[in-house]
Amino acid sequence: MITGPLARFLLSQFITVACCGHRLHHSVMENTMNTLVTRIAIAAGLLGLALSALAQDCQVLDRFPVEIDRSGNYCLDQTHDVDVTSGYAAILITASDVHLDLRGYTLRNPTFFDEFCDASNINDRGTGIRIVEARNVRIHDGALRCFGIGVAMKYDRCEDCNTGNRVERMRIHESSFAGIFARGDLNVFADNQIIETGGIENRAPTGIHSFGIGNVIRNNDVQYVIDGVGINVGGSSGLVIENRVLNADTGFYLAKSVRYRDNVTTLYSTSPYVGQGDDLGNND
Repeated sequence: MITGPLARFLLSQFITVACCGHRLHHSVMENTMNTLVTRIAIAAGLLGLALSALAQDCQVLDRFPVEIDRSGNYCLDQTHDVDVTSGYAAILITASDVHLDLRGYTLRNPTFFDEFCDASNINDRGTGIRIVEARNVRIHDGALRCFGIGVAMKYDRCEDCNTGNRVERMRIHESSFAGIFARGDLNVFADNQIIETGGIENRAPTGIHSFGIGNVIRNNDVQYVIDGVGINVGGSSGLVIENRVLNADTGFYLAKSVRYRDNVTTLYSTSPYVGQGDDLGNND
């Protein structure tokens, strides 16, 4: 048994802790909360700076139709209704080395009837985004709705001008003629969703039409092409891999020397696969 001064000292320390421990605990908690609030404030400030820097990292497009005739980074910061007349595009790209990030927003031709596009009022030459004789253009992460053609690539002077471009993660809805209509070489069309294409009489629509050398069509969903072809690939040395076509007259039309594998069709009217493409297997 401990007695004397040592016992009194230990007893006094026990009483201090027992009576006043809550004060010590409160002080620690208060300091912890202050530290946490400070860290949250710093993190919020850094996030704000990061978002601001991100916004300043591209030129925002806010007036349409517009032509991009200089290399650089471009983006949207909101959804826009764009009334495109015959032969024009909401965004025309004539420069190479362009990065266009739609940031999840939509460009749409305002030809609505009860929230649906009225195909009879869509001129089949009006285009959402058109690339003309440009290289190294990337378009991604947004939606195009109610145009004649969603994304187009064309050339007038040289067949190899539209080279090395990418269209990916786009949602292209209710195009009256084609979701993607592209002429050029070594381009990539990947991870797109193309819905409800067609509706103009005496025009054979297509979800994705690609003509050129060495183009890659990969992991796209084409759903409901009215009396047309889901994916039509011409030219030579193309690859058509892991795509899905639902509800079209013909699932795939594949030219000679186009190689294809791991594609799926369903609810076709005429044939799942047409043409002289090189079947690498696992196509249904």
